[in-house]
Amino acid sequence: MRKFAFGFVIVFLTLTTSFPAQSEQELTFITVDKFPPYAWMQDDKVTGLDVEIIQHLAQRTGITINIDLLPGKRVLKMLQDGSADGGFAAFKTVKRKEYIDYLEPPLHYSVYRLYVRKGDEFAFKNIQDLYGKAVGKNRGFHISEEFSQAEAEKRIHVYDLKSMEQGIEMLIADRIEVI
Repeated sequence: MRKFAFGFVIVFLTLTTSFPAQSEQELTFITVDKFPPYAWMQDDKVTGLDVEIIQHLAQRTGITINIDLLPGKRVLKMLQDGSADGGFAAFKTVKRKEYIDYLEPPLHYSVYRLYVRKGDEFAFKNIQDLYGKAVGKNRGFHISEEFSQAEAEKRIHVYDLKSMEQGIEMLIADRIEVI
């Protein structure tokens, strides 16, 4: 069974508003943990911008949607094997499009920024400017096809980070050059 991410929520919930009998169902949506401002745990409660959007749509339609925050790799596995009803914040890639139906528009667009230690700045115009550098990125996140290719070709040494805090610590300790 194919699973959906991002826009699925909006389309699904919009369509179900005209079918009250369907609104009695309970769904489980999954997303990546530790992804502020979009989704994270605070005081044992799931919160974040994307979470609030999903909760608001669920409330308006009367559909119960449980949201679980999981590590990125587990989110992708569950979307692939169909053990969740839907998901959000799963970045679109060619490989993921084989098992995830992405609908437009997404809940949000992401813009990536590079962070370096003060004094270690460098000009960045394209992925080639990262060649030879130790780069930290959140585990399970997809930057771009070009970034993934450079990583596979070992042109960029990528460290998968469990959190942004870990990346900052590694940057300060001079274990990576860029987050």
